[in-house]
Amino acid sequence: MRWVPAASCVAWAAAASATIYQLDDSRPALSVGGQAVRWHSGSASQLILSSLLVRAHPRGLMFRPQGWHLRDLGGLGWSASGCVMSAKGLCEGPGGSVAFPSHQPPVVGQDLAGGCGSDATSRVVVNSSRYDASACDVLDAKWDYFYVDSTLRRAHTELPAWVYWTVCVMVVYLVRCLSRYVLASLDKARRELPDPLWCLGACAACTLLVLSQGDACFVTEEDLLFYRFTLVYIGAYGLLFVGARAARAARDPPFYNLLAGVLQLVASRLYVGAETPYNPPLVFVVGVRALVKSRRGADALRGATLLLDAFMLALMCSLGFAPDPRYLVALFAAALAWADFLV
Repeated sequence: MRWVPAASCVAWAAAASATIYQLDDSRPALSVGGQAVRWHSGSASQLILSSLLVRAHPRGLMFRPQGWHLRDLGGLGWSASGCVMSAKGLCEGPGGSVAFPSHQPPVVGQDLAGGCGSDATSRVVVNSSRYDASACDVLDAKWDYFYVDSTLRRAHTELPAWVYWTVCVMVVYLVRCLSRYVLASLDKARRELPDPLWCLGACAACTLLVLSQGDACFVTEEDLLFYRFTLVYIGAYGLLFVGARAARAARDPPFYNLLAGVLQLVASRLYVGAETPYNPPLVFVVGVRALVKSRRGADALRGATLLLDAFMLALMCSLGFAPDPRYLVALFAAALAWADFLV
């Protein structure tokens, strides 16, 4: 069973080409790294041609691989309008409206000019029904846009403010729980573990809050699969922990995997997809746990959890790891070294 975690290595040959670029806090054009995005020249055009879709989200400019699949978005709250590719911006829709123009100031009709929520928009107001989506719609109004198959779709997918801040506070607490478990694993004589019931409660609350907001933000089948499997992963480890408590185990089992699963779920919801900036450290945590468990004997329960970890690692590597897949070799080598230290 010690080689079960290596199942995740199957993902290396098909590592994700999904990409996130952090947007600058500038207007009116969408900008990355101090440069306005030029949709039809340079790397932006190459990414568009090689991707299934391009997405302008408050947390970044995102692309999804060509081989991924768009899910059925009917009834999920996404508005859609025809929009053909144009040299003026990302695309051009009815009435000459341009989505995210690169070279000229965005134009908006005077009846529609108030929807951006910012005074520093650099937009031109005219007496027409035209509306050019621009950076302020994403950064200030928090709209989520994506373009696929000559169609521009738009929806509000950000978490409500109270949900966002509640989840953030609980995530800080869960990271503290995780750090204390790590410190306890380094010092066997010092078992200052966090209160397991408080940690379990925070995990349950985070999961339920994210789950209550639905899954309409996940626009591809692959992102939806990752989200749903993460829920299964959290549920399995949550039941395992509760079962250990009910059986009055000698000590509460460290639930690194449960904590990692909840942190992955929150990150995926915030970044509306499988890929997030936090995936590499979470891959490391799950990888270390899988390697440690695989070297501590064999039984049915440990084998089942190792299989669950292997599937989770495979999805994290194949759908959620944007850097060069060769970095996974270094990541798992570091996980193996850390596992040697802990065992």
